[in-house]
Amino acid sequence: MLIISNSKNQNIKYNNNKQIKKVISCEICSKKNFIPIQNIGRIDRVGVYGHLNIVICTNCGHKFVNPRYIDDFYIRYYLKKYRKIAFGFTEPTKNYLNIQKRRGEGIFNFYKKYFKKKGKMLDHGCASGGTMISWIKNGWDAYGFDPHTPSVKFGKKMLGLKIKNCFGENVKYKNNEFDVVKSLGSLEHSYNINKSLNEIYRILKQKGFLIIRWRSDKIIGSTLEYFNHNHYRYFTRKTWKLLLSKHNFKIISYTNLKLERYNSYEYILAQKISKRKFTIKVSKNIINNEINKLKKINVNYLKICIKAKENNLINSKDLNKKITFIKKNKLILLNNIVKSSVLRFFYEMKKFYEIVNKNDNKFKTY
Repeated sequence: MLIISNSKNQNIKYNNNKQIKKVISCEICSKKNFIPIQNIGRIDRVGVYGHLNIVICTNCGHKFVNPRYIDDFYIRYYLKKYRKIAFGFTEPTKNYLNIQKRRGEGIFNFYKKYFKKKGKMLDHGCASGGTMISWIKNGWDAYGFDPHTPSVKFGKKMLGLKIKNCFGENVKYKNNEFDVVKSLGSLEHSYNINKSLNEIYRILKQKGFLIIRWRSDKIIGSTLEYFNHNHYRYFTRKTWKLLLSKHNFKIISYTNLKLERYNSYEYILAQKISKRKFTIKVSKNIINNEINKLKKINVNYLKICIKAKENNLINSKDLNKKITFIKKNKLILLNNIVKSSVLRFFYEMKKFYEIVNKNDNKFKTY
């Protein structure tokens, strides 16, 4: 695995700016057998990196941030600060809402074939609720919730949506109330994913459906961006299957189609089933494969960074040359080849290259 080490002074500064962390057990198997795979990630806006310890469980293969801050930190963070830090604004912009509506429409159009009749849908972590609108237009009784207070107030007042201000770990809805729960990335942000899935199971009707959007483990671009402070766990299809089975959900389908026009997402449709005994059977080869895969991703990405540097493209302002480089090297961007994505891609390469060079004596392969 590649371990990108950070300076001791920066570690101290980062920990003093936040709360003290705690070591947690694996979120899937509850074991404490894990090894570090990377210890630098994004800790603020794009390009700001610091100590972020990512581990893999040697019992089940789950990858997650560990140690982690106490729950109270995340509760205060999501109530007010999250959207400002993550997106640069408190209330959603018109453009953001339009994107939400478009993304919600893509999800609905793909999954509607699985539902025999219209019913009651809950948008889990809905922000201001833009992704609910296409469901409402198609006759569904749609509800939502989000912990971010300003987003919820905006969705209720400006969009007239039925949204509550609460966390996924304590959902303010009744037992067996919903036919469908839709989570577009929210489960990767839950401060306690097991409580969140217990709540989803509770509020879903028997044989109700759960739609999950998650960031694919086919990492696009810099691992320093992929491993970031806003995502606390990093799934594969195998670890999703384990976690959902633990909470009595049966996976109906996977897809990596671009339902929201982004290249980095995959989707799962799962169904609530009767409770049963949970067991884990994981081949030890899976752990080695995951470690070797991350190593290969980092090595190949560094090669691309060096190649761009040698072609004087890292700091170049020539957008056309950058696009030509991307196409020639068959690189994939998060949001296809649009100007903002191209500029971000090269900015991330520049920062990755700087981090590696700054820590070249500590950039190790294990």
